[in-house]
Amino acid sequence: MKPHSVCPIFILVIVAIACQSTSTPIPSTALPLENQVQTAAAVIAITTQNAQPIVVQPTSQIVTENPSPSPSIAAPVGSHFAWNYITSQESGGIKVEIARLLIADKTAIPDVDFSFVTSFDDKPIVGEIVFKITNNSQQTLSIYPDQGTVIVGGEQIELIEYLMLATFGDSVGGEIFPGVTKIGGIWFGIKRTSVTEIQQITIAFSAPHDANFTSLGQDFNFTIDLSNRQDQPVPDELK
Repeated sequence: MKPHSVCPIFILVIVAIACQSTSTPIPSTALPLENQVQTAAAVIAITTQNAQPIVVQPTSQIVTENPSPSPSIAAPVGSHFAWNYITSQESGGIKVEIARLLIADKTAIPDVDFSFVTSFDDKPIVGEIVFKITNNSQQTLSIYPDQGTVIVGGEQIELIEYLMLATFGDSVGGEIFPGVTKIGGIWFGIKRTSVTEIQQITIAFSAPHDANFTSLGQDFNFTIDLSNRQDQPVPDELK
């Protein structure tokens, strides 16, 4: 018997059982209809045990021409702006350059773990300043830009709150010998001002002093316009 002959036999058996169930009352001891169908199926199986097996082809999956992309599970990335080599001032034999300045949503800095510094806990916005400081004088001088004050969006931020906790690179605060250049920076938090509201920043700290604590020159005061939005990568020499 060919495989395709099984289906009609099975149908005839089912029809016969159905007719019996409608014409003859079923005694209480009779098999339920479900069991009768199972018995009929067993008979058909015995009858067709020498037949060739039926190969069921798998149903082809429907592939759309432009399948919808899987939803992204990456964390949202906020605003991120950065500027390199913005401005410089010289006072008392020390040249200070703002080598890099960054303002961004904290979520836009995935490679920095701010959770280690509790000062960042309530600060959704972060800033970064990289100083390049060169002693052009003939004597050892001291300067402390990492203890300066930042004014941004009506907020006054004291960098000393982040000193030693969020600094990197060279230690730019302290003594600098003649002819030496130091490059280092500090992160700080911004609490009440969004990135879009930040159009200007002021960075201020005291003038350098000598070994006798005599102040030399004028205090440093940088007021920087940030309305020209940029996002420049970190130069190799500042990494």
